[in-house]
Amino acid sequence: MISIIILTIFYFIGLQIIGIKNAFLLSAIAALVTFIPYVGPIIGGLLPFTMALVTEDTFGPALGVIIVISIAQAFDNYVITPLFIGGSVNISPFLPYLF
Repeated sequence: MISIIILTIFYFIGLQIIGIKNAFLLSAIAALVTFIPYVGPIIGGLLPFTMALVTEDTFGPALGVIIVISIAQAFDNYVITPLFIGGSVNISPFLPYLF
């Protein structure tokens, strides 16, 4: 649940910087859908990506959405998740990186 909140905040900040309308709603939906394994981030990123394509005149904001979603997912997969896994099983947060 904390992971969803962190992703929502990260997505919201990124989408606001890009200038996407309804950034909070889109970021909340995208973060909720990331719980679906493998395809969740793709499905979650399609909604803001499509919104950027439809509402903006250039491809720049849509490309920005792809970059924001990719960076947020990498941050979640390589920083947030290992910290939670390490904390829940009482090991060092950096030990999951080794395996």
